[in-house]
Amino acid sequence: MSLFFGNNGAVNIALEVENRLAIEKTCFVCETRQKKGILIGGQFMCEMCERDVVSTDMNDERYAYYLNQLAKLKTIFTEQV
Repeated sequence: MSLFFGNNGAVNIALEVENRLAIEKTCFVCETRQKKGILIGGQFMCEMCERDVVSTDMNDERYAYYLNQLAKLKTIFTEQV
């Protein structure tokens, strides 16, 4: 456990607690069950997909796949409005 206090001390504590209590969720991109990731519009994206999405070059063959998977968010946001 590595907590430190500073400008974001409360945030660090919250993240540590969240990680300890994390339950597996299904990533909407790769559709695998993972514990760590982010929520976007209530949808879970695992850490690996998050890293890949932000680092994939437009010329990479995976780029179209990620765009297609991220399009799911558009549908979700449209349905919520």
